[in-house]
Amino acid sequence: MRVSLVLLCLVLLWGDSLSEECVRELQVDVDFPGSDVQQILSPDAHHCQLACTQHHHCLFFTFVRPEWTRDKRQFFCYLKHTDSGKPAKITSLSGVTSGYSMKTCKDRSPQTCLSTVYKNVDFTGADYTSLFTADYEDCQSTCTKDPDCQFFSFLNQDFPTSKYRNKCFLKHRRVFPSPPRVNSLNGVASGFSHKICTAAALMEKIASTRFRPMWIFLGMTLSRFHLPRLNTATFYAPSTPAAPSIHMQGKRCFAT
Repeated sequence: MRVSLVLLCLVLLWGDSLSEECVRELQVDVDFPGSDVQQILSPDAHHCQLACTQHHHCLFFTFVRPEWTRDKRQFFCYLKHTDSGKPAKITSLSGVTSGYSMKTCKDRSPQTCLSTVYKNVDFTGADYTSLFTADYEDCQSTCTKDPDCQFFSFLNQDFPTSKYRNKCFLKHRRVFPSPPRVNSLNGVASGFSHKICTAAALMEKIASTRFRPMWIFLGMTLSRFHLPRLNTATFYAPSTPAAPSIHMQGKRCFAT
């Protein structure tokens, strides 16, 4: 029985590995048309790639850059999936960037920090509070310290309405930290909480640990940064000796 279960594990892992390869590089002016599973808004291709990595079904993506002029789809991020794990079609298209999920990459922690501050970009909506700060660095620091803040927008000295200058808007969504709208706007700087880096490091540490005598599956996503809280936690008690079972954790398979 145990041998059969181990063989089943190997078949599952081998089948997945046929289409899995760690590809971090972004492909500029390349489109993966079709195969969309979800569309969100992202400030850049890196955020779009991270969203694809965290999405349970996404294997590759296409991001529409802000210089796109054919229509008003700037900042659109298309999350995509095929059964083969590869784009059904690859074409050249100016103004878009495409790439792959980093689910298969062994070390994703350096890529999961959204440290960039986007100048002249506004994350419109999802405000829950606002305050005045000295600069966008102070605004980002305030966001990082606030357990509810996922991202922010700061109105700098170039903002046309003087009474709103130096105003910092803290923002939150109950899903992956994707702003409800992303717009080009002079005098605004926007970015993400640095808690994302801390959460990512914790996820990597947990993923590398095998828990005994109980297995723990941490259904933790970057939609929650209220450390040390977890989004979900499910415990699996070990089976009786007469009834061995299989548990897939990431791409590691254990039979007990």
